[in-house]
Amino acid sequence: MMMGIILGVFASISLIGVGVFPETRINLHVLAASGVFGSLLFIIIFLSIALFNHPKFIHLIAYWGIIAVLIDLSLVIILSLPEYENALSGFNPTVPIPGIEWASVFSSLIWVGLLSFNMRRKRI
Repeated sequence: MMMGIILGVFASISLIGVGVFPETRINLHVLAASGVFGSLLFIIIFLSIALFNHPKFIHLIAYWGIIAVLIDLSLVIILSLPEYENALSGFNPTVPIPGIEWASVFSSLIWVGLLSFNMRRKRI
């Protein structure tokens, strides 16, 4: 649980970096974005595992976390392939990087919303 919280703080700072460094400064933007997307993957994994055994945790939320992790993992895998090494340095219509980025962000935000719903409903 504590590792997920620490990574959450790191992801928050990295997300500020994404806003501070626009895509016109692509190297710094990619560095900050890598911190966000790399952290999201582990935050969802660690917190879902930590909460799974909690008696008031709705287990379907953990399954949504798996979907969010798979989307984020697909982005990390695509960007680590050698043929997509410079995929973020310019627009390439054959590589749907922005779409996968947004799917990763929104699926993670839905997971956070479901956790919030769980806490409200179960009065945690």
